[in-house]
Amino acid sequence: MPCLAECGGLMYLGKEIIDTDGESWPMVNVINSKFSDSGKLSRFGYTELCSEKNSMILPAQGVVRGHEFHRWDGDNCGNAFRATKTNGDSYRCMFSMNNIVAGFPHLYYYSNPEVPCRFVEACIEYSKKSS
Repeated sequence: MPCLAECGGLMYLGKEIIDTDGESWPMVNVINSKFSDSGKLSRFGYTELCSEKNSMILPAQGVVRGHEFHRWDGDNCGNAFRATKTNGDSYRCMFSMNNIVAGFPHLYYYSNPEVPCRFVEACIEYSKKSS
């Protein structure tokens, strides 16, 4: 089933969440990452995300805008996309595997309508195979 997970959705798909008391909570374990509170805003602000390879939502080198606003961070935040901030700083982020795209950035779909269209198309294809 196609899955597009942003921020908390990424954390849910990870191995575990370690709360502020240090207690570990098992998650779905689809993505190889543990998440914990960093104590400060992590990678805060607007980004332009460029797909490093073909994915469910974008072809290779496809671009969508987004933003990040979170205190939580992971020991592995993916490398399927390159995020470039408005100041020019960039970093690798997000996971893309089969029918899953997941990452901390919240995507701004109006910046590239191909993203939701490709996700819906993936859902339609999945429903045809499942029926």
